[in-house]
Amino acid sequence: MDNGFAPRRFFVYLGIALIALIAIAAPLGLLGPTKTGTSGYTSAVKSALADATANNATSDGAPQQAVVNGWLARDLMEIQINQNNDQIKQNNDELVLLHLSLTVLLAALLAIVIAGTAAAKAKRPGRGTSGVEDDTPTTVTPTPTAMATPAEARTREPSF
Repeated sequence: MDNGFAPRRFFVYLGIALIALIAIAAPLGLLGPTKTGTSGYTSAVKSALADATANNATSDGAPQQAVVNGWLARDLMEIQINQNNDQIKQNNDELVLLHLSLTVLLAALLAIVIAGTAAAKAKRPGRGTSGVEDDTPTTVTPTPTAMATPAEARTREPSF
């Protein structure tokens, strides 16, 4: 006899399943921000190359062209550094999200284990010989040899 326990157990398992679903979907990027690619740096690279082309057009000799190429290398290196910093920040954000998701998944697993243990304890068989729990209380009836006569009962001291 559950006394309404089954619907409550259903909602507990439903909540645990939703938590597990969120914990699995979040690291896959289904719930988080979308990844930013290198398209944001394309305009910066084009700008650096255009500047280098314009500076090369005004340079008169090899020494000036070497300086222009140095400027181009510096500009492209700055773009690469910014790109790497953005990737590192994004990876750190994903690692934090993954860590939180694994923590939530572990909590859901722990809740399932606790709920399963409670359900197993509730289903333990009673003291009956058939292994099926019955609602009748078990009483111990004294054997005739252990029963005292009324005269003996008056002379004995109660044992507590």
